[in-house]
Amino acid sequence: EAGQRRVRAALDAGAAGEREGPAGYFVALARQSQGSVWITGFGVSDDGSALELEGRMSAPHLLPDYLRRLNQEARFRGRPFAQLSLNAIDRSSGAVLPYTEFALRSAAAKAP
Repeated sequence: EAGQRRVRAALDAGAAGEREGPAGYFVALARQSQGSVWITGFGVSDDGSALELEGRMSAPHLLPDYLRRLNQEARFRGRPFAQLSLNAIDRSSGAVLPYTEFALRSAAAKAP
């Protein structure tokens, strides 16, 4: 019984990563959905410390407001992002895209 209490205490303290998993992030993203922003990728580390959000948007000027609203969600509140990337050019052809791609990372991506 004492061993089970120690295991339970370790799990409650987050020793094995986030207890709830990523579902809370998806609920927060769904609550803040916006017609001009599409999430195309999401990643979170096992312990919840590293976060990556990728997407596309048809109206880039709306991104700051979207990020402000997302930051009001408990799962995203106070999370510092080290890198924001924006791209509106097709890398293979050099043509202008009909949307702008974005990527937010809590840590800078490593160079390829």
